[in-house]
Amino acid sequence: MYKILKKFRGYAENRVFEIEEEFDFSDERAVEITDKLGDGFLEKLKEDIESENVELLPTESNTVAEIKTYLTDKQIDFDDKAKKADLLLLIK
Repeated sequence: MYKILKKFRGYAENRVFEIEEEFDFSDERAVEITDKLGDGFLEKLKEDIESENVELLPTESNTVAEIKTYLTDKQIDFDDKAKKADLLLLIK
C-alpha cells in the first residue's frame, strides 16, 4: 500500500491520484511510477514495510524436515530423532 504525496495521473490505472490518497500499487508499478515521475510522488506505508520484514516461524503445518531446516539455518541445536512437537518447542 502506498500513500500519494503529489497529485499525478496514472495512465495504467486510467485515473488521477490525489494527495494523501492510499492505493495498493504493486511494487513493480511503484518503481515504474517513480522511474517516470521521479521521487516524491509515492511513499510506501510503514505497516507494509514492517510486514515484509516479519519472519514466519514454523508451525504444526510445517513438515519435520522444514522445521529442522529452520533450526539448522538459525544454528539451533536439536536431536535428529526429536518429534515435531519437541522441535517446535525449541523455536518458542
